[in-house]
Amino acid sequence: MNNDVPTRAPFTGTAEVQTRPYDAVQMKNRIQVGPIIGGIVLAITVMLVLTVLGLAVGASALDPKDMGKSVGVGATVWGVVSAIIALFIGGWLAAKSSAVAGAPSGVVNGFSSARASSCC
Repeated sequence: MNNDVPTRAPFTGTAEVQTRPYDAVQMKNRIQVGPIIGGIVLAITVMLVLTVLGLAVGASALDPKDMGKSVGVGATVWGVVSAIIALFIGGWLAAKSSAVAGAPSGVVNGFSSARASSCC
């Protein structure tokens, strides 16, 4: 055994704690790329699922005699509603999964995800 190693006595005093007006870890970047990519993937997936659901419902309700305006209007309305739902869900995921403090940072991630998803 090597007994040359000095040992320290346990700390028995008091230490001064400095209080700071800010967090111990300061934020450097409010936009996180990972949650934005996750939101984009989820938004595209939800859009695909809702599109297939709309296609199935539309095909089952299709009247072969009425191939006019009503089919186009219904498809347009369903496309807009499903896009809004998909972008909301993708933005919500990006906002909630961003690991930054404060609601404004989550909103920035959510809007970034929804904006990027709408471009695809």
